[in-house]
Amino acid sequence: MSQQKVFRLPSKGAGYNVIEEHSEPIPRPGPHEVLLQVHATTLNYRDLVIANGGYPFPVKDNVVILSDGAGTIVEVGSDVQDISKGDYAISNFDISNIYGAQQDWLHGLGGPIDGMLRQYVTLPATAIVKVPKTTTMSWVSSLHWDQEALKITNGRGADFIIENGGSGTIAKSLACIARGGINAVVGFLDQAKEMPDVASLVLGSGAVVRGINVGSKQLTDDLVMFVCEKNLDVPVEKTFGFSKEEVIEAFKYLEAAGHVGIEVK
Repeated sequence: MSQQKVFRLPSKGAGYNVIEEHSEPIPRPGPHEVLLQVHATTLNYRDLVIANGGYPFPVKDNVVILSDGAGTIVEVGSDVQDISKGDYAISNFDISNIYGAQQDWLHGLGGPIDGMLRQYVTLPATAIVKVPKTTTMSWVSSLHWDQEALKITNGRGADFIIENGGSGTIAKSLACIARGGINAVVGFLDQAKEMPDVASLVLGSGAVVRGINVGSKQLTDDLVMFVCEKNLDVPVEKTFGFSKEEVIEAFKYLEAAGHVGIEVK
């Protein structure tokens, strides 16, 4: 097979309903690259806001969509030493960020550079994280969770909160955080009609509010090791097929916000 199926978004904000299916040549890896046969991809909120025009960072026209994926290495470049044909691997979101803080917004898959919703992709070997072959490729609420957090901590509050809602939920996060706790803001799923007074809430709690970007390859290595060592079961809400109709259906499913876990295609 010399051709592969590829899904592209014509332009940023065009909407997921106009995602296009293409037949394109399977690429060959350069000396420092690997060719990954993609078996599964995850649909992230970032992918939805890119399609719908709400993403505040660069997106190229006609981009291959989706931020990450998993598969099998089927070919390695001549200068690649630590990755072999047949290895299971996942892609790192920012292909330039090997360790340390993210330096820019110009190297994220599915945005400024082509992403993972295709059958084969060449990536720098440094942007690949190997996973054990025992790992499957399909790794698959309360309205008053702030009150529940206070209840289970006997009123003390949580030391560390992952804030995925943004302005729509940060008031609840800061209402149930322990004195001096850390609120890590990682997303903006829920937008408030009126922005809460975060400054007063932070002063009242003594909390640290910190924005978190997607991690480096080094952190992804640590994550894979932790998940495997602890034998964690990452929930998969629903699986979709690899057709244009099912790709659009997956976006609709994510947009409805009724899911728990990861959607895999």
